[in-house]
Amino acid sequence: MKALQLGLLLFFSAATFVSCKKEKIDPPFVFEGSWSGKLGSGSQAPDGQFSMNLKAGNVFERINNSGNVSGTGNWALVQNEFAASYLTTGGVTVYLSGDLDPATKKLSGTWSNNYGVTGKWHATHE
Repeated sequence: MKALQLGLLLFFSAATFVSCKKEKIDPPFVFEGSWSGKLGSGSQAPDGQFSMNLKAGNVFERINNSGNVSGTGNWALVQNEFAASYLTTGGVTVYLSGDLDPATKKLSGTWSNNYGVTGKWHATHE
């Protein structure tokens, strides 16, 4: 009889342990990091390479096709509105503005530079 009780106790204990559903909780979205996407001039759809690193302390790095830093500056995110400005190694100041979609981890918006050139861009967190 004790063996039967012990067996039932073990069975129900195991069944309770196995039947408890564990919810998977995704870690919070970390905005800082590498982003890549496309950049376009004027009203054209973005089709050129665009990469950036958003670092702690609001440090912005523009990354060129070779993977090298081609500009540095600052970035900010207020709620889901993104803004950045950076100075290229060629001396051009570029301004980015856009919106963040946290569900898709995608930024998209417009850019301009100190020469009056404008365009659109988008990037996804890697």
